[in-house]
Parts: sequence; C-alpha cells; structure tokens
Amino acid sequence: MTTETPKPKYALRQFDGRTVALEFSQNAHTFVFSGVGRYEHDPKLGDVLRILPAEVLDGQPEVFIQQDTWRGTVWRGEKYDVDFLFVTEPVSLPAPTQVPPPKSKASSTAPAKHDS
Repeated sequence: MTTETPKPKYALRQFDGRTVALEFSQNAHTFVFSGVGRYEHDPKLGDVLRILPAEVLDGQPEVFIQQDTWRGTVWRGEKYDVDFLFVTEPVSLPAPTQVPPPKSKASSTAPAKHDS
C-alpha cells in the first residue's frame, strides 16, 4: 500500500501576474503582505509564487508561497483590493525570550578611581 501526497487545490501558475495578498496570523496578530504574483519554478523549492510589492524598497523581505508546502485557503481578494487572498493556517509560536546584555570588561564591583 502506497501513501500519496494530496494534490494541491490550486496550481500557483494560475496566479502569475495577478494581484495577491498573503494574510497570516501569529499569536493572535494578523499580518498582510500584498503585491503582484510571479510564478516560477525554483530548482530547490519547486513551484513558487513570489509576491512582489508594488513599490520595491532596498532591504525589503522577499515573500513567496511554495506549492508543495502551502497550507491554507485562497479567496477572492476584495478584502484587500486584490484579485486573490491567500490565508495561511494560524501559527502559535512561543514568546521570544530576552537576551541578557553582555557583561562589561570592567568589574562593576571595583571602586571608581578619582584623580586628586
């Protein structure tokens, strides 16, 4: 008996050149990234839909949806004035922990020197 991977409902190719928004929730906060979808086949990732923002800024993160790992639903995009809305399954991540500041090289218990 073989187990087959379920086929995705949507081929990312059909969203190429269309305006799309990606809505994802993390720890009760919702985030949205929108732009134009560009379909491509990446040798390492497989079929992907890159979401290119209307205005590209230096240092802007690249957002893409990978066909084989995408988990969510696709809706008409009226909510964000786009053609299609991709909604991911909610994610619950642990709260970030604070990193203690580095210890200074000078000992904090040493008495301060005063010039007389």
